[in-house]
Parts: sequence; structure tokens; C-alpha cells
Amino acid sequence: MDINHKLEELALSLYHIDAVKFGDFVTKSGIKTPVYFDLRVIVSYPGVMELISLLLYDNAIKDSKFDHVCGVPYTALPIATLLSVKTKKSMLMRRKETKSYGTKKSIEGHYKQGETCLIIEDVITSGSSVMETVTDLKKEGLKVEEAVIILDREQGGKTNLEANNIQIKSLFTMTELINILVKNNKISKQMGSDVINYLKNVQAPVTIAETDRTLLPYEKRAELTSNQIAKQLFTIMATKKTNLCLSVDLTLSTKILDLLQKVGEHVCLVKTHIDIIEDYTDNFIVQLKQLAQKFNFLLLEDRKYADIGHTVSLQYSKGQSYNTRLYRSNSKNGGQIP
Repeated sequence: MDINHKLEELALSLYHIDAVKFGDFVTKSGIKTPVYFDLRVIVSYPGVMELISLLLYDNAIKDSKFDHVCGVPYTALPIATLLSVKTKKSMLMRRKETKSYGTKKSIEGHYKQGETCLIIEDVITSGSSVMETVTDLKKEGLKVEEAVIILDREQGGKTNLEANNIQIKSLFTMTELINILVKNNKISKQMGSDVINYLKNVQAPVTIAETDRTLLPYEKRAELTSNQIAKQLFTIMATKKTNLCLSVDLTLSTKILDLLQKVGEHVCLVKTHIDIIEDYTDNFIVQLKQLAQKFNFLLLEDRKYADIGHTVSLQYSKGQSYNTRLYRSNSKNGGQIP
């Protein structure tokens, strides 16, 4: 039996097990559709799963080079398992929700950075599910360049993925599947025509690969942020090549200024507790700003009364806040601050 006959057999089998549904549905991408492809049911039909895995292997996989396979959770996992056994390649599993206990892994399995992983998916509309898996695999240092799909809905998913450097091989396009069903009188010509016209007129939203900004250089992160203070901080970090922040929980302004003269060139931000300074004057703020300008660092005044115990004790026993409370207490008794 040639490939076309096998594909026709698969299309008819999927129709018979109600994996292809016609009606009013909404896809994960949020678009309405008159046809829905639900492969979750194939786990109850081992013959269909075997046929899918054989067709994917013969027509999309056997000439590809890769170290691992990874099915997009959860529908593609049974097919990925069969293909792992067929190709003798290890399988990786991506968790939709990272564990909050134990190893806290998002990718399960044994692998090394730099190895290549082949993605297995059932259906693509926008390609967003594939990109979510690609993003998590790349975070682990794996290379992902190709995905094999059972059905391409022809609504922009292939274009989106290729724009993100992921090449696609599919068993069917939706048009090909619909034509097989019309040919075999499973659906009317009118329904087939309506679905194909729908596919031509309705496209899924563009999918862009998620970028882990913590892996980007500070210069790039400065470009991406819209917050002006964050932009300034990232620029300082890039220019001075430091991400050190200094918390000066000292109670004398002279000691603070002396410390900043020594370490100012090495830090990007200085955090203060002005309310604990015992010899505070307005001139101290002037000198503090001058040092910030001289050494190019930001100033952050930490104004809260829910800090660590030592800081809270200083706030209640030293500096301006203590003097203010003492003044108010003495004023009630008709006295003055000593």
C-alpha cells in the first residue's frame, strides 16, 4: 500500500473514531472554527496510534538527525513514546506546570546541553503550543530546529514557527484531510467547500518565541524595558559591568559618605535608611547626590517599617523618626527635646 492510500486510511479512521468533528468550536488560539481535530481519543485505538507513528516515521522522521524526541503535552505524548521506541532515541517530557517540590524540573529525562530535540505535535493552528515547548527546551540548553505534525490547519502556524526557525513536516494539511473526507462521502461537498473557504479567510494570531530576559545582556534588557528607571539601571549595570547593590544601614552620615567614596565605583545602586541617621542634615543629601553622579549609581531610599529586626530597631531608636516621636511625646508634656 503506497503512502497516499495509507494517509487516506488514516483520515477515514480518524473520522470514524470521532477525532475529526464538525460544528462550532473555539481553538486554543481563541478563534472560532467549524472543524475541530481531537486526537485525545486515539489512546483508545492502538491500531490508529500505530498507523500514525509509522506514517510519521516513514514520511517525516527517518531521515532527520536528532538525539531526543519530545511530545507537546499532553495529546502528543503517546505518539512521541511510540516514536521514541521506533527510532531508539530517548524521550523527554515537558511539564506544563513546573514542580514546586523535589527537583522543580520543567523538562524530565536525561540530556546534555547542545543536544538536539525533535518536537512531536498533533495539530498546529498558531503554533503557540509548539513554541511553549521549544522555549522550555532551549532554556535547558537543547537545540530545537524541527517539529513533526499530524495535521497543519493552514491558519498561520507553519509560517509562525518557521519565522522562529522551527521547520515543520506534517502528514496532512486540513485541505488534504477535507478532500479525502469529501471524496469518500463522509461530508458533503458544500461542507468541504465551507471549511476550505473558512481556512482561507481566518488566520491565527502571530506567535513570537518567548524570550527569557534574564539570559539577555543588560544592554538588550535596557532596550526592551519601558520603565525609565529600570532602563537607567540596566544601562548603568552594562556600562560599569556590575550588578552589585549596597545597603548602607549606618547611623552616621560621615561613615556613609566615607564608605561610598571607597566603593562607589563598584556598585550600581545604593540603598539608604535616612530615618536612622543620627547626624542628618540637608547637606548630607546634597553630598549623597554628588557621589551618585560622580560614580554613576542610583539611590534607593527604603521607606518601610517592616524590615529585618535590626533595621526596625534602629528606626525606632535612632535618627529622625526617633527624634520626631520624642518631640511629640515631650510636647504633650509641655517639654522640649533634650
